[in-house]
Amino acid sequence: MTQAQVNTATNLASNDANVRNLLNTLRTDARTKNAMIYTYTYAPLVGMTCETAPNGRTTFYFYDGMGRLDHVKNHEGNVVKKYCYNYAGQPVDCSVNVNPSWGATGNVRCATSGGLNTGYQEREEKDINPYSTTFNQLRWVSNGYNNTACPLPAQQCTISANSGFNLLSSNIVNNGTSASFYLVVYTGNYMWPGNSYDVATIDGGCRPGSAQTLYTSSGGNNWVVTIHPSGLINWYLQSGPGVSPGNTVGIGTLTYTY
Repeated sequence: MTQAQVNTATNLASNDANVRNLLNTLRTDARTKNAMIYTYTYAPLVGMTCETAPNGRTTFYFYDGMGRLDHVKNHEGNVVKKYCYNYAGQPVDCSVNVNPSWGATGNVRCATSGGLNTGYQEREEKDINPYSTTFNQLRWVSNGYNNTACPLPAQQCTISANSGFNLLSSNIVNNGTSASFYLVVYTGNYMWPGNSYDVATIDGGCRPGSAQTLYTSSGGNNWVVTIHPSGLINWYLQSGPGVSPGNTVGIGTLTYTY
């Protein structure tokens, strides 16, 4: 242990733990580890703050706002002594409540699973009861469901062709509250104006809560495209020359909300 190490440990704010950790190196150093060593830390103008026995167990001493010894905790954080002060003949309650008193620190975070948001939020709490074994410790607890602050990850979606059509090209992107897609299919049947066709189906988390109707044109044909809550994509040929069997037909990128 060098003077520089001592200076560093004692110059830090709330340095009791830093000094204690430095003193504990005497128990592991090859030159002193076999010695019977007691170590102590002190708060200036207050008193001893901890005592560590040769077995490594530390007793902690706590003081009130007037600098008087208030209570003593053992190495497990349990209160083993409580001191009360009163005038002669004055009754005083010297009982100790050791139950944790958790208070919010103001910090929040999103609960995750596998690195992805679950939609739930957590808040950080600190135990502010000095007599508790968990005093000054932190914990995270549920703060309820909040998918605004902790939005769910976009689910993967796919498009598959229905009977009578072969999927040549497609793509669908989940934007969180909307989806954008395009598809090109090969048709084995005539597609006449005034008729509707169940061309494909969307699978996954991109299915809308209610039917979404979109309008587009391709190859001189004007289409009304409806995406149903089941994922079914229905094309209604509103006007145009139609599509003959053995040809391809596609629609450009369309976006709908769900």
